[in-house]
Amino acid sequence: MLVDEGDPYSALLVNKSVNKLKARGIFGNVDSKITEGSLPDLKVLEISVEEKATGEIMAGAGIGTQGTSFQFAVKENNFLGRGIEFSTNLELTEETVRGMFGVSNPKEIKCSFTFRPNAGSHFLFSFIISFI
Repeated sequence: MLVDEGDPYSALLVNKSVNKLKARGIFGNVDSKITEGSLPDLKVLEISVEEKATGEIMAGAGIGTQGTSFQFAVKENNFLGRGIEFSTNLELTEETVRGMFGVSNPKEIKCSFTFRPNAGSHFLFSFIISFI
């Protein structure tokens, strides 16, 4: 929020604050209402938000020419209520194990961790961090 209790009223800052909440993509609906306060020079800003589902869970199994496979994934777009994106998945086949773990904080840092088997049953691990 760009406005705080006690700040002078600014329609521009109120609109920017509401637009910033909408842009986060974690609310289904964001509405604002401005009413007169207890004195003529005071305003009351009321913002109401509607929660929406921000997470996904996926599980799968398959059988084909290369054998049987199982997969599991979890994704959350508002981890800990702070807008942090978190995702992980794991895929198991008769011969391989693959997975990924990723965390992205839109304000600070993105990192991901991937593992997959390499030739000779060795695992290849990669870890990527990028600062925004």
